[in-house]
Amino acid sequence: MFRDRPEFLSGDRSRPLDLVPRGEEGEWVGFHHSAPVIGEVRQQITDRHRFLNFDDDAFAPQSGLREFLAERFPDPCRNESQIPETFLSGTASQ
Repeated sequence: MFRDRPEFLSGDRSRPLDLVPRGEEGEWVGFHHSAPVIGEVRQQITDRHRFLNFDDDAFAPQSGLREFLAERFPDPCRNESQIPETFLSGTASQ
């Protein structure tokens, strides 16, 4: 019954996609393995970047990344307002 139905494909799916490697599209920036200073963050993040990637080390309590994000987004979202301050400051027990 189901197999008797014709397969419908949109025009987009009937031809191969042109994939662009993430590093070549220039829309992302990442920080990993160490906490960057604020000057490094400001230098690397530009208006053309749409995606930000970082690991725990880059988001350390004294990281320039935290400072940059606090400047860019000064008001916490409704979910952030429920996070204990000890977690945000890095003093929460693990």
